[in-house]
Amino acid sequence: MLIDRSTPQRPWLLTWENVEGLIAIGAFRHPFPVGRQATLQYDGTYLSLEIELLQQEPSQDVKLLPEAIRFEHGTEPRNIRVSCLDTQLNRHFYMYVCETLELIREGNKNPTDALRIAWDRFGEFIQQQSILSHEKQVGLLGELTFLTTLASIPEIGWANALEAWHQNALAEHDFSLPRSDFEVKTTTKEKREHVIGSLDQLRENPERPLSLVSYHLTHAPNNANGSLCLAELVTQIQHTLVAQPLLSDKFVSRLGKSGWRAPHNVLYAAHYVPRSAPTIITVDGKFPRLTRGALVHLPEEARARITSVVYGVDVTELGEPLTRSTILGMEQ
Repeated sequence: MLIDRSTPQRPWLLTWENVEGLIAIGAFRHPFPVGRQATLQYDGTYLSLEIELLQQEPSQDVKLLPEAIRFEHGTEPRNIRVSCLDTQLNRHFYMYVCETLELIREGNKNPTDALRIAWDRFGEFIQQQSILSHEKQVGLLGELTFLTTLASIPEIGWANALEAWHQNALAEHDFSLPRSDFEVKTTTKEKREHVIGSLDQLRENPERPLSLVSYHLTHAPNNANGSLCLAELVTQIQHTLVAQPLLSDKFVSRLGKSGWRAPHNVLYAAHYVPRSAPTIITVDGKFPRLTRGALVHLPEEARARITSVVYGVDVTELGEPLTRSTILGMEQ
């Protein structure tokens, strides 16, 4: 259970009712007296906390829940900001903010350490409240479809397929076999267009070929032949692994790191059918991608101010059909 830190013993904190009232009025900025600039902000869409970093303090990223909580650099070069992207989580997010501020003010922690410690305490609870967005549901459906494809290959099987699936939500690539990596992308757009979330997402590791696996789906009636459904696929895999408890536990653990929660599975009942056959595309010098090398000609100060890059790429007619042979071919 989250504890409301905004008690009479801490009058410098707003109560949640205060914050809720401010949100109802509109955009606002509220500073907190924690020995540095620390401001709770609402821009009409997202609730955020922006904190000043003192000169000697580290500014490395704080890895949080990718689905609901976003960490980024703030409006000033030495500021950091954490934002809640799911309005249904605002109250829980504010409790996390209060814990962070208290660690800074009372515990003399620097902001990045305070954010990490507070996340260790509250992160799991916030994750449990978060329902996957449509994009995340479709993305996970693609990953599970590829997982079952790997498991169906005799040379790989379920044990190796599960081991290949990302160890955590922040893994560099979605799947890593012994000699090659795979990034799985799924789209429901008319064209085979995928969103790439960073300059590093399509960066291959030395001596390890990287492939993009592309699934191209469209919405379908629940009774459509050959349709794919996230809730049904999760249940199907769990049924397949029921006689192998170690693998079943590993599957549920990996699933949880993707943001899936068992009580929410009934909400993921949308059905899809392939708009076109899945493909596999080698990510090499000919692949249309952005990397950090694309920024090399910018002045160093300008590069330092580019904190995130998200772009779309159309891979229509690229690559070849996704088959057992094309997958195993990457391992040779």
